[in-house]
Amino acid sequence: ISEAVSIISALGAKSVRSWNLSIYVMKDYKTIDTAKAAEYHELYKALKMVGVEQIIGMSHYHFLPGAESIGTVQVPACDMSEGSKYRKFLEMYREMWRTLAAEFPEITYWEMGNEHNHDPFLNPIGYTDGTNGVKPFTLEEKADITTDMMFYASKGIHEGNPEAITIMPPMAPVDGIDGVSITNYLERIYQNIESGNFGSTNPDDFFEALAWHPYSPYKCPDQEWVDQNNRIYEIAVKHGDKGKKVFLSEVGFPDGKNPRTDETQAAWVTEMYKLVAEQMPYVESVHYYRMFNDGEDLYGLM
Repeated sequence: ISEAVSIISALGAKSVRSWNLSIYVMKDYKTIDTAKAAEYHELYKALKMVGVEQIIGMSHYHFLPGAESIGTVQVPACDMSEGSKYRKFLEMYREMWRTLAAEFPEITYWEMGNEHNHDPFLNPIGYTDGTNGVKPFTLEEKADITTDMMFYASKGIHEGNPEAITIMPPMAPVDGIDGVSITNYLERIYQNIESGNFGSTNPDDFFEALAWHPYSPYKCPDQEWVDQNNRIYEIAVKHGDKGKKVFLSEVGFPDGKNPRTDETQAAWVTEMYKLVAEQMPYVESVHYYRMFNDGEDLYGLM
């Protein structure tokens, strides 16, 4: 922790996204593992001491009825009838988030999942990779389920910490930054909210900030990159969310373990932050993915 925080301080970072996954810090959907949680409390205390102003907690795992202590990214079939497995899951999901938010008041922003528009992070029970006969959710199904999940997560988070701010699960650029996997998905979520069929017509009851991952892994961000991000934000503006904060909570460049590539990409990082600062005023913070390499994940700064 001390080494990581020292580097974060040297970088001048003021906002840090922490993978505070439920399966890391919980024994089951309503019980904190105090020993494991203590390590996170230590980390957050150290970050605050070096001037980090925002700590964003993200969890993309949850628990299911009958498997209350097993973390998963799978969900039951959508069925809001009384007593359904899906309805029970949503109530457990609300309790999980209430418990997390109450345990970690240091976290001022909660990202309620990760890349739910992408098959690996939200899929049906029994799904593996699509080869075992279980089909992934359609984009519309992902949007509908995510709308429900955000509503229940937001309730739980505000019950656990009324001061916390909720961030939507950041969207993945599956077919490009402003491809349909983001634009159609976000449009569907807003339509769901406006329909009144998902518990509220107020977007703030589902998410108080937007988020997406504008990866441009092999190209320096440029005016086209800015325009792509702007087109996503225009969807929020069209639906009355102008002024709502946006977190670009993952964006980075894989270096292939090549020092020369590192030198090139250093200029890309600088240009990316410059473009955001000058042309994307709706962005609250940009989170470089990631600090350290992890196995064959070669996006790390270090």
